[in-house]
Amino acid sequence: MISRMREKHLGEFDLNLLPSLQALLAEQQVSRAATQVGLTQPAMSRALGRLRRVFSDELLIRSSDGYRLTPRATRLQAQLADVLPRLEALVGPEDFDPAQAQMEIRLMGTDYAVDLLSGALLRQVLLESPHSTICFRPWHAEVFEAVRRGELDFVLFGGRPPADLHAERLLLERFVCVLDARHPLAAGKRLSLERYLELNHVVIDIEAGGQPAVEDPLRALGLRRNAQLVLPYHASAIRALTDTRLVATLPRGFALTHADPERHAVLQAPAEIADLNYQLVWHPASEDDHAMRWVRALIRSACETAAQS
Repeated sequence: MISRMREKHLGEFDLNLLPSLQALLAEQQVSRAATQVGLTQPAMSRALGRLRRVFSDELLIRSSDGYRLTPRATRLQAQLADVLPRLEALVGPEDFDPAQAQMEIRLMGTDYAVDLLSGALLRQVLLESPHSTICFRPWHAEVFEAVRRGELDFVLFGGRPPADLHAERLLLERFVCVLDARHPLAAGKRLSLERYLELNHVVIDIEAGGQPAVEDPLRALGLRRNAQLVLPYHASAIRALTDTRLVATLPRGFALTHADPERHAVLQAPAEIADLNYQLVWHPASEDDHAMRWVRALIRSACETAAQS
């Protein structure tokens, strides 16, 4: 009953009357109140009439020296001093100050994303928002469902994200093939597609047991590679190559950083799978959020810094 009464009263009240009410109670005179809010005197008189009907109170009553407030109007004036700033904050443009924010930035990516971004991103967050934190969650198969449920802010992904989520390219990375330094093909510069498909592979399980950026172009050609070892981490793939005839297809920057020149050979990947389109993915609900826009800009900048280094 109380809830229905509140809804009825709110439904009957035009919030646009609040500035007029505030001016009338402050000025206690129609013409001065009209000037304060930019209305004509007749328009302010009509607003006063509407306010009297809404509150079932005269609000302003004539006295010997002009107008005076009714007891209800006096109480309303005190309440407006508290309510109006809250309403303005509710409906006005949102201010976001990174320096004062205490955010938890929730990200998900493979160890490649962590390796690429964590250091550069942390340094920028510490500089601009020292009270905020970064949380990289472990990669799992339900990553995009986690975004839809609001459990994650951003995903870093080297494949084709679902159509219902927003995405933008962070960088275009080259793929390379990493082999044991004593592999028969280690002296070459590039693997042909034919040779590539003849080899057994260490595959990073990013989606459905494979690497979408590698599997998708091969699938489009009606081809597939033989996965002899499937691992969840890029770094583990490099270590697993020692004393084997296997090959791992990895982002160039990661491979050059982690491969040991004395123990590994790094060759260009076949042209058919040359590029990794690495993307930032987020839910459309956070598209225009000021804090999330700031984080996206920060991730872009951190990615550029990491790629240059």
